[in-house]
Amino acid sequence: RVLLPGAISRLHGGRPGVFVAVTEAPQPQLLEMMCRCELDVLFAAIGPDVRQLPFSVEPLLPSSIQIVARRDHPLLQGQTCRLEDTLTWPWILPPTDSVMRGAFNDAYARQGLPPPQARVVGNTSVRMQLLACGRDYLSILTAMEVRLYAPDGFALRVPVDTVISFPDIGIVWSPDHSGPIVESFLEAARAAAREAHGSAYHPALEERGLTLQERSALWERCLPGQLRSRSCLPAASRRSLPQGGIHVPCEAAG
Repeated sequence: RVLLPGAISRLHGGRPGVFVAVTEAPQPQLLEMMCRCELDVLFAAIGPDVRQLPFSVEPLLPSSIQIVARRDHPLLQGQTCRLEDTLTWPWILPPTDSVMRGAFNDAYARQGLPPPQARVVGNTSVRMQLLACGRDYLSILTAMEVRLYAPDGFALRVPVDTVISFPDIGIVWSPDHSGPIVESFLEAARAAAREAHGSAYHPALEERGLTLQERSALWERCLPGQLRSRSCLPAASRRSLPQGGIHVPCEAAG
């Protein structure tokens, strides 16, 4: 949700006639679609399940998970808290089958703690709306999403003594199914990542052998979704999109 709007906007800057449709689905479902050659590009969390696929993979942004709350939440009034201190509060969390929820639960398990029980399950927009209601909910966002929403005061980072890791955000595609529109979108995604993360994306840092996570230590730390072009659609389905159209779904959890 951080990179996708910028990537689409940049795509339309060079190709204003391209039609883009956005839908939502969990990342595991998107990976299945990719394996069935129903997608050209996957915009996702680059974990082991993605890296083992026979496709090109390019990380774009380092990522971590941040616990967030409204501006006046009691956990924002004191010092750094422990994960166990968060268990007694009501939680709004992503669906259980999402990559983010799995990484979040793993962080608690590594400390021998049960994961928080969700009072509400929903995607980012649902979580943000409930945080804005003034109750003492806790939720989670990626660090880059926190940078996006923090100025509104609805989702401020709760300081905890544990880093909750999350896979790099990146793009996955099949060169065999790419075309001019897909290539333009890939370039637009790279440009959006450079703008979102500044010099942490600079190739000179990569040449020194620094990973995205290491580069992010110099900068503040960060949508799954994917692109489908007409070239990848079955012949019967291509008629449903305007000429030159693409389909960009995103993971419902994030």
